[in-house]
Amino acid sequence: MMANLTIHKTKCYTGLLWLVEAGRLLIKSPIKWAIMAICLVAMILVAYFAWNFLAERFFQPSSEMRVFVGLFFAWIWGFLLLGGLLVSAQSLDKKGHFFIYQLFAGIYSQFRDLVMSSIYSFFITMTVFLLFGITINMVLKILVIVLVILGFDSIERYDPYFTFLLMVFMLMPFAIMWFTPALVVFADKKPWRAIYDSLRIFMRRFLTLSLFWLSVGYLLLIMVDWKWVEPWIYHASYTTLALSGLAVGVGVIFLVLVVYVSYRQIIGEPSEVLVDSKQAA
Repeated sequence: MMANLTIHKTKCYTGLLWLVEAGRLLIKSPIKWAIMAICLVAMILVAYFAWNFLAERFFQPSSEMRVFVGLFFAWIWGFLLLGGLLVSAQSLDKKGHFFIYQLFAGIYSQFRDLVMSSIYSFFITMTVFLLFGITINMVLKILVIVLVILGFDSIERYDPYFTFLLMVFMLMPFAIMWFTPALVVFADKKPWRAIYDSLRIFMRRFLTLSLFWLSVGYLLLIMVDWKWVEPWIYHASYTTLALSGLAVGVGVIFLVLVVYVSYRQIIGEPSEVLVDSKQAA
């Protein structure tokens, strides 16, 4: 177990190099990653329809509660699969190959710690979103009053700036939790310690991680903008939707590879002996 972390120095543009290295790992074994992406999307769809069926049949919650509970369990399941994907990424990087069943390595090796860290991080993130939402709402109201006093008839021209400000607050919790699953899997950290160390890494490498998240996160927000995604979904063919689902799965895997590469860059080489011993167990 790594009692203390050595946080290595990085350049502000290092995040771009992470993308390149993650791309190299992705194309190193494209077929297996594609199969894993299909498995990911399939499990997401099964979980989605199962939850909706159970909610309609037994619980009948409100739409808000249904979304909240569904997001909560998706967050936990996502942490467990992240653990397996990180193990797969390390295996590919060190040994040149990995196995599809390693997708579930987080479940049989670090189940409890990954589940607890996901629960803690979920409620921390929701709390941060709530506080940020209240703060931003107050700030925007004050700005509107100030702009009206200064004689500006319309504030629509400032919408891009407000959107960017909102994006910064939305992405910060994810940036802070960036290394939490990797610290649990590779450094054998307990949940609270993993969250704390992930926050410490973020503060020590604030410029690198902030620039990376703002650049990549802005592209992600544009891609998932519901204003153009919704009409596209309703008019797309089944083949297009299937390929889009595969692309989403590959995109998730690519982000996990970025997590692995950034961990290796900032913290150092993950302990291969530790992970292998857990797999053997």
